[in-house]
Amino acid sequence: METKNESYFRMSKPAVDVISQVLGRSAVLVYLWLCYYAREDQFCSPAVQLIAQKATIAKRTVTRSLQALEVMGFLKIIRTPGKGNQYQLLQCDFEAVKKLMRLIGKRMPSEIATPKTVRRGAVIDGRMDEVL
Repeated sequence: METKNESYFRMSKPAVDVISQVLGRSAVLVYLWLCYYAREDQFCSPAVQLIAQKATIAKRTVTRSLQALEVMGFLKIIRTPGKGNQYQLLQCDFEAVKKLMRLIGKRMPSEIATPKTVRRGAVIDGRMDEVL
């Protein structure tokens, strides 16, 4: 889980490794800025425009990264019509991610530890399927 105080915050190495390997650099930047803005309860609500400015990437790239992070189980997007989205950082199911990566032919970094986590879904061929 990510931690934060007034002068720093930490991201878990497994999360950074998996996000960079599976989703790419842009998703790592988006996740980094979500962690930066997250409160102690792991919720945050920065605007897509703000994340795009901070990460120096396009708004569409931020949107795609947010969707991918949600599908992979790293966050939950709480959509409220007429208001901005709220994001909840979640504990990722690394076993499910490993299984997904095997299915799509990618390899996990060997140094990733596997913490106890809850079940999450994953996208395979454009549809939501249970990986576990």
